[in-house]
Amino acid sequence: MGKFKLLYFASKGRGQPIRLLLHIAGVDFDDVNVTLKEWKDIKANMPHRKLPVLEVDGNLIPQSGAILRYLGREFGYYGSNNAEKTRIDVISGAVDDIIFLMERLFYNETVEAAKENLKKEMVSWRLEEFLGIMEETLKENHNGDKCFVGDQASLQSCH
Repeated sequence: MGKFKLLYFASKGRGQPIRLLLHIAGVDFDDVNVTLKEWKDIKANMPHRKLPVLEVDGNLIPQSGAILRYLGREFGYYGSNNAEKTRIDVISGAVDDIIFLMERLFYNETVEAAKENLKKEMVSWRLEEFLGIMEETLKENHNGDKCFVGDQASLQSCH
């Protein structure tokens, strides 16, 4: 197993699920908090020009979803068969949908009226619908008494 280094800003955001999975897997890693000044200096050398990036033995892996799937496969948190892997992908996709809306709400430079409309949309139906879907999905596995997939934690448990 190689040396792992996570590069992300000093916030939870897209880096936190990666940190959680590394901790659950018991992996020692360097958690590098990139400042905005540092980001300006290194951005051109980062794949996809975005963070987070996971460095493994000098190789750079971009995109939080790809990083989570890599770590899930590497450490046994990506399901034990194709059906479980697919279920993990479906749940992770649903979580990404709601995260996308939340990012628009909190990190968008839109006018306040647009933010208010988005906030109402999120609270009124998207968030309620999402939580209902996640509850139904959890109940599909052992009637909700265990994890979302199988009998142990998986990479989507970190989302």
